[in-house]
Amino acid sequence: MNPMTWMDSLASAWKEIAGVTLFLVVLILLWSVDGNLHKLQIQLAKLEKINNNLKTRLEQQAISLSKLNEDFQKYDEINKSMQANLRDTKELALNSMDLATNHGDAILKLQKQKITLWNNEYQNQADLPGYLDKAPRDNFEKTSSTSGASPVVKAPVDDSAVAIAADYQEAVYHGDRSALRRMASEEMNITQDSEEALLRRTASATTQLQIVKGGGSYLLIRQDDRHWLVPTFQTLTSFMTSQPAKGLFSYEREAVSSAELRRPAEVRDEGGMWNVVTMGVVAVPT
Repeated sequence: MNPMTWMDSLASAWKEIAGVTLFLVVLILLWSVDGNLHKLQIQLAKLEKINNNLKTRLEQQAISLSKLNEDFQKYDEINKSMQANLRDTKELALNSMDLATNHGDAILKLQKQKITLWNNEYQNQADLPGYLDKAPRDNFEKTSSTSGASPVVKAPVDDSAVAIAADYQEAVYHGDRSALRRMASEEMNITQDSEEALLRRTASATTQLQIVKGGGSYLLIRQDDRHWLVPTFQTLTSFMTSQPAKGLFSYEREAVSSAELRRPAEVRDEGGMWNVVTMGVVAVPT
């Protein structure tokens, strides 16, 4: 065989082999690309699904935010309305407090005027002609219905008594028990002997009292070397339903809504026992 012919045949064979090889490589590459493309399509489909889900969630969140914004605007309007109502309520409360204060001042002023008028009327009676001639009959009261009971003088008007009655009534009106305690130096009760005598209606002397450490029914007020007796808040309140004749206070029916002190009783220390010198006066509802 001609060497040249053999070389040409070998070259042609190599070309055929190279062509087949290249064809196989292309087929392999195409197969590989096709497989990867399919995978990419699957991944893209998943990504698109995820994207759609995200888009749906975003739309839902946008709707929720819109609703929240609407709710916030409603709450803001409600809050503004509540603040306006609160301001109106506060203003109304302040006006009510002013009215109550003015009303309370007017009542206290009226009570003081009542006390002054009552004492002035009492003083005018004391200045009537012939008053001294009737003094033994009109200005002495017995502490019980038993004959022989010691007399208790109804003294004329006293500025100290008027001032004490006014201060006392002011404290009672405000319910200020601490003010009553500050006015008083001691607490007092009627002695057991006097209580028993009053129950038996055999009292032959003025009602006697004694100082107690606590739980007294009456308060002792010391002023200008004189001693005055007033009821505690509880005792004064009890006069609404019961007006006990104990030789301490007389009672006058007046157009009042609750019991009011018109004049404190005056007492005197006699060897540790306190005797009534002048009976006090309490106004009670008619």
